[in-house]
Amino acid sequence: MTTAARHIPARSEQAYSLYGLQFTSLITGAQSGGSISMMELLVPPNAGAHMHVHINSDEQFYVLDGDVEFQVAETTIHGTTGDCLHIPRGTMHGFHNGPTFAKLLVSFTPADAGVEFEGTGEAVDADPRWTRPESAPTSSS
Repeated sequence: MTTAARHIPARSEQAYSLYGLQFTSLITGAQSGGSISMMELLVPPNAGAHMHVHINSDEQFYVLDGDVEFQVAETTIHGTTGDCLHIPRGTMHGFHNGPTFAKLLVSFTPADAGVEFEGTGEAVDADPRWTRPESAPTSSS
């Protein structure tokens, strides 16, 4: 089990394209000793994930930017920037966004379901829509 703290600088991990979405693993199951898998997810306009279920892992979504419609069993939930959603294991769910990009932080606890995404798909450059130009002011400017 990994017990050391881990700092992941922004845009330092490889991004992958899978299922038409861009995944960037931030914490892998191997790095957390299987306790959590965490990734940043870029969802293109009018894209998402079909209804599915994770048997062995809970899934959490935090909407970093954009608007996303989540379907959780028979319930529709509109998520917007700053919203968080917890989906217990064994629950059917999916999501879809509208005409603009959305950015999500997604985690699986334990990491079982997240392992599918870790390092799979086609390696791609990080989408520039989410890259702050080096010349952009920071909060300390």
